[in-house]
Amino acid sequence: MKNKLFYFIILIAIILRLFFLITDYHEIWWDSGAYIGMGKYIFSGGSVGLWEDIRPVVWPVVLGFGWFVGFNPEVFGRVITFLFSIGCIILVHVISRRFFDERTALFASSIFAFSPVFFYLGFHTYTEIPSLFLLLLSFYFLTSGRYSVAGIFLGISTLTRFPMGIFIAPVLLYFFFKFKLQTLLVFLSSFLITLLPFFIFNYVMYGNFLASFTAGAFAIKQVLGCNVLRAMPWSAYLKWIVLSEHPIHLFAVLGILYSLFSKNKKAYFIITAAVIPLTYYSQMNCRDYRYLLSFLPFVAMLTGYGLNLFVLWSEHKINMMKRWIFPAVFVLILFSSLWQGLVYYTGNEITTIDVAAINYFSFLKSNDVDGELWTANPIVAAFSDKKYEKIYYPVYHEQQYLDFYKYLANSSQKIGAVFLDNCGGGIICHPDDRICRKQNDITIDFLSKNFMPAYNASKGNCWYKIFIK
Repeated sequence: MKNKLFYFIILIAIILRLFFLITDYHEIWWDSGAYIGMGKYIFSGGSVGLWEDIRPVVWPVVLGFGWFVGFNPEVFGRVITFLFSIGCIILVHVISRRFFDERTALFASSIFAFSPVFFYLGFHTYTEIPSLFLLLLSFYFLTSGRYSVAGIFLGISTLTRFPMGIFIAPVLLYFFFKFKLQTLLVFLSSFLITLLPFFIFNYVMYGNFLASFTAGAFAIKQVLGCNVLRAMPWSAYLKWIVLSEHPIHLFAVLGILYSLFSKNKKAYFIITAAVIPLTYYSQMNCRDYRYLLSFLPFVAMLTGYGLNLFVLWSEHKINMMKRWIFPAVFVLILFSSLWQGLVYYTGNEITTIDVAAINYFSFLKSNDVDGELWTANPIVAAFSDKKYEKIYYPVYHEQQYLDFYKYLANSSQKIGAVFLDNCGGGIICHPDDRICRKQNDITIDFLSKNFMPAYNASKGNCWYKIFIK
């Protein structure tokens, strides 16, 4: 019976995701454009796309391979993300069952399967779901005693999304409680060997083994969107877990406390896998709802455990209704989770085409331009097979735009087109940076006088401009 309930969860998860994947329009987001551009750059030998050294390489390789063999890389990425999403749900169930029991696994998988942030990101080619699948796969092999394979998959997860490397901490605690030094060395060696090629690549390209890691860490501290425009307090993730995800997550507190007081050492690994990343993300200035996804499965497991403890207590107290309590609670949790996910998706996913933006991004599909192509938004790389130079990179501020303006003034004969917009975030200035805003106006004025305005459109507060030589 319980296996049938899990199959029911998976069936609903597949049907809903396929329905929205096929019937809805899903816009391409900033990071997706960057990953697609990097993928094209890799598989074209640098003649197409763009490159950002602050980003990990696994997901661009996947998307670039899709493009190389003839698929639309965005669609290819969405299909892979869909498969990884289902894989994540299955792995959450399996891992929950190994550390707790079947009921806990059912509660955890039903809560996680329709988590708002998990469901929402499932339609976009970001790194959160692929890296999470690889992390959960690592933990699956870890609990299966296949330590070298577990280390490899944690390494690949880290090279898909750098912050996933924080999960080395709960793994070390896992080995500490097992008192297995030899197997720990096997795990660590396979983990580091997986990272080694990327370290060597960084040294060859940038003269520093950790160049991409340190550059990424620096950039995330400077990003205007999450650090200033959408700045959140340190408690943001706790609020999101309970208010945006599901109030049922309050039962995670019961699961943690019971595990600690009962000295359930098996549960310590799940607790640390939830608490350590939560602490790490909370101390960062850049707090984003989607970062929650990396440790949300472990919160769901603890929630499922606490919920099951409550159900067991209820069955003991109300013996005459014992056989009905678990099915009733399960149905309630499943459909309330489903409701939470659908409400968030329908309220946040933009399913109508922004014609102004699409015409801007796809301009080069129907227009040939000779010379360098400079862009303030990497999404253009997803729409055309051209090589792009970056105005916005790595973080847009006064000096970044001054450098571009100097190049524009001195080397305008090399430039074929310049793509500018204020909607993606590429040339948005800090509210206190008056020089940056002034320089924006000077640069646009220079382009208007020395280049030909080829596209000028707006929608709401967003404007899109293309200047060609």
